[in-house]
Amino acid sequence: MALSCDKNDDADYEFVQVATPQLMSKTAFRSAVKVTVPEPIKEAGKIYAYKDYIFIGDLDGVHVIDNSNPASPRAIKFIEIPINEDISVKDNFLYADSGTDLVVFDISNINTVSLVERLKDVFNVYNYNIPVEADVDPS
Repeated sequence: MALSCDKNDDADYEFVQVATPQLMSKTAFRSAVKVTVPEPIKEAGKIYAYKDYIFIGDLDGVHVIDNSNPASPRAIKFIEIPINEDISVKDNFLYADSGTDLVVFDISNINTVSLVERLKDVFNVYNYNIPVEADVDPS
């Protein structure tokens, strides 16, 4: 049995790019956490009700909703947290994962939400086995 193929049949194929890596230094990644104006919810995740507020996890962040009037909840902030998948709230602090890090926000005054702690490299979920020589931070 013999098989053959025509080397000029590339017209039958379409080349499609299915993924594009997003690269940034660890310094840029870790400084990307910030509190901003409300944004539309893209993909709701975990939801926490705490005092008069609702915290809704979303792609790369957490929505803060004022629920002091449950008949008319109002989005008041979005906390940008790269690679965020989970949140928890306790004693006026919001805890969130950010890739391999744990970030902690003081929410005692919702008008001045602030990052108070970043515990670096506490999660090994994203253990990519990156060679040490590749982990060069150009900034």
